[in-house]
Amino acid sequence: MRIARGFILLCIFLLGFPISAAAQDGRRIETTENADYFGFDLRTEKDVSLDQCKALCLEDQQCRAFTYNSKAQWCFLKSDFTRSNPSEGAVAGRVVVEAAAPDLGVAPALRFVPEHVLREAQQYRDKLLRDAAPGDSGFLSLVSMAGQALNRGDSRAAMRAYYEAIAMKPEDAGLWTGLARASRRRNPAGR
Repeated sequence: MRIARGFILLCIFLLGFPISAAAQDGRRIETTENADYFGFDLRTEKDVSLDQCKALCLEDQQCRAFTYNSKAQWCFLKSDFTRSNPSEGAVAGRVVVEAAAPDLGVAPALRFVPEHVLREAQQYRDKLLRDAAPGDSGFLSLVSMAGQALNRGDSRAAMRAYYEAIAMKPEDAGLWTGLARASRRRNPAGR
């Protein structure tokens, strides 16, 4: 009787506190409707739901993205990704790793930065995102190529790789920092 009661309590505890791959390592899925990440296929899972496709990707540490075909119910797991392409009825998803940094609230306004500098920075960002040409390299490859180019002193190659990577993940502050570092090495005098 004690064993049965202990087992029931354990089941209730586990049902109340599900353990997921996303909760354990900060990985979650970000999706885009009517989009496809082309190439870099890791494997294909057939006859699965979108939620199952997300879970399969989160469970596989090699999975960086997926494309889900809603009509066929096929999940194409990807080892890397490029810019998403329009694809009616498909769902493109990518793994986002969230840092466990504490929420400090909204950053205060940068009152020491003149308004025209902030405006120019926004215009530069918009132009970069608008003009960036999608290449054949995946996101992880681009980040690696940029780092290698910086290490060997080829700031132009590093900047090109950072441009393409930023076009895929414009919210990644590390990419912008890398681009600034490469730009500074190319033009150390700031001219």
